[in-house]
Amino acid sequence: MAYKTLVCHLEDDSRDDARMTASLSLAARTGAHVVGIFAIPPLIAPGDVLTQMPASFYDRYYAEREAAAAACSDKFLDAARRHAVSAEWRVGRGFARDVLREQAFYADLVILGAAPGGGSVLDDNSGLPADVAIRTGKPVLYLPPDGNFTLEGRRVMLAWKASREAARALSDALPFLVGADKVHVVTGDLPSQAPAMDISVVLARHGVRVEMQNVHSPTDMSLGEQLLREADRRQCDLLVMGIYGHSRMNEWVFGGVSQHILRGARLPVLFSH
Repeated sequence: MAYKTLVCHLEDDSRDDARMTASLSLAARTGAHVVGIFAIPPLIAPGDVLTQMPASFYDRYYAEREAAAAACSDKFLDAARRHAVSAEWRVGRGFARDVLREQAFYADLVILGAAPGGGSVLDDNSGLPADVAIRTGKPVLYLPPDGNFTLEGRRVMLAWKASREAARALSDALPFLVGADKVHVVTGDLPSQAPAMDISVVLARHGVRVEMQNVHSPTDMSLGEQLLREADRRQCDLLVMGIYGHSRMNEWVFGGVSQHILRGARLPVLFSH
């Protein structure tokens, strides 16, 4: 199994180059096709403000965003040619979460990330990785706001517990796990290692040898911090985990570990739901 269709989210910000490099480097190694996607969100303002704006204001806004999309397209397709990667470019009208959801259904992996300071005023993308993973069932590879990544996945950490989300993350991450030099499986707050040992047997059948560790934390927040600390200590270049949440009035409320990882990750994270 290999990832053959990647979606790379670009949005004319300081992290576009990092997302392009990560996506195209991975595609060059796996023979994948990359779809570059750019979203043009609608203008948002109080109703009385919008009604007072002249039509030229809207025209200028959309012209500027179309120009930004064209500039991103040129950069992306030029980079794809340099990497000798099959690629295409698409622009969607709507919020990034809606545009990406639509594209994610036809992808093996969605690659996105946040710029320092979070999303724009027009389209706050701070919860985008979780939203896309939960609403589409597709794996999302999140790149943190700092650092450059080639997604080699040489040292991978899998955050494991016996849950649907973690099981899905394991399956979705198999191309990385099989190709890794080291795989560390970290479990949380188990009375012993015994209930988790089966996962090492399952992975061994794929040719993956793992190191197991169980950590104890009094809260979800500290467990999230411990996961990041262990990943850093072991010099991992990828964290794999299920993302947990529940819907409340059409918005997703994420578990403490998921929230902490989203806010504090310093390495790429593959999320599945």
